Amino acid sequence: MTPKGGYHAFFAYPQDERIIRRLKNAVKLLSGLDVRCLEGYVIVPSAYEDGRCRPQPPDIPAPPLPD
Repeated sequence: MTPKGGYHAFFAYPQDERIIRRLKNAVKLLSGLDVRCLEGYVIVPSAYEDGRCRPQPPDIPAPPLPD
């Protein structure tokens, strides 16, 4: 969840070269939908331990990219 009430959904990076060539970073692809892929980034939730900020890994593997 994001501070503004949205959320980030993560998917496994596809292995198919035809799909990879079609993936692009996009802003407002649809209302409220941004896409980040190769050379893009998002800010992920963090865990705080001993005053240091560390990335919080997901609890499960990322699902495949939907069609």
